[in-house]
Amino acid sequence: MEQQKAPGLNAQNARIVHSAMLASIVAISLGLGVARSVTEVDFDGLVAQAVQIFALVQLVVVGVLVQKLKMAIPLCSAEGDANEWWRANGARVMVTWALSEGTATLGAVAWLLTGEWAALFVIGAALVLLLRLGPNSWHVYS
Repeated sequence: MEQQKAPGLNAQNARIVHSAMLASIVAISLGLGVARSVTEVDFDGLVAQAVQIFALVQLVVVGVLVQKLKMAIPLCSAEGDANEWWRANGARVMVTWALSEGTATLGAVAWLLTGEWAALFVIGAALVLLLRLGPNSWHVYS
């Protein structure tokens, strides 16, 4: 009896997952922004500052890590099968997406706690990073 392969990740599913991660960054950021505007957030200044510093440090570390990961993942050639490429490399690509999404979420929490512009910068930078790592950035077009 022939064993069937699991469907795995393909190009279409990769676009859906990437879009969902982008939407979650926007939803979390907006949700925490609304929460901040309707409630009085009163955290100890030191704790809030520590969260903000941690978010900024995470942004730098994740930026460097994602660039190193991206260099280790081969690009899909114009002649290659995109679905086959996604099955082989999709998990590593999604790690880069998850790192970016987590950084944005941490930035949103830092913004909730501090209300500082630096936290909004973390959210924006992580969002830009995730956009730069979109499904089309992994392909070589002729």
